[in-house]
Amino acid sequence: PPSPSANHEKHQLLLYVLANIQYSHLGHLSNRHGYLHFLAYCRALADALAAGAPLASLDLGGNLVTAGGAAALAAALADPSGCALRSLNLAANYRLGPEGALSLAAALPSSGLAELHLAGCAVGAGPVGRIAAAVARSSLRLLDLSHNQIGDRGAWDLAWTIAEPHAQLVRPAEEAARGARPRRGDPADRPRA
Repeated sequence: PPSPSANHEKHQLLLYVLANIQYSHLGHLSNRHGYLHFLAYCRALADALAAGAPLASLDLGGNLVTAGGAAALAAALADPSGCALRSLNLAANYRLGPEGALSLAAALPSSGLAELHLAGCAVGAGPVGRIAAAVARSSLRLLDLSHNQIGDRGAWDLAWTIAEPHAQLVRPAEEAARGARPRRGDPADRPRA
């Protein structure tokens, strides 16, 4: 196993990279099943996003991101003038929970996010109504809440929101992954000029 000083050096290097990512031309960052579960990493990444990092897509699936980490990322998302992020994958972060999901939901209406993946984040049914209300006021086009045990109540909250005429959420991630035919109202279903 690595020595404590080697782990400390790795930790410092990762913090340095995350803190300076806004100076890069990087459009996509993926660290699936990595080591970004420390709150300091999420805060450094959020600071970089808020400072104008050009990241359009961020994949932190399976990193044990906590509610605190989600809150840090949500703070960056809430300022769309600095945050270029359009796709955020936090799937398989079971420590995120309902509190983290609510932090992200609060940021949705002012963010520029088009995709949010929260599959397997232990969200539960409780916050789905507030998530759905935030989705209705956002630019979100894809929301993945699969494997969260949202139950009938959560499903109905989402269904009523998606049915609203102003809702931009088009189709669930499962349909998109299967390549299912777009439903009425999808951009692909509209007549072209």
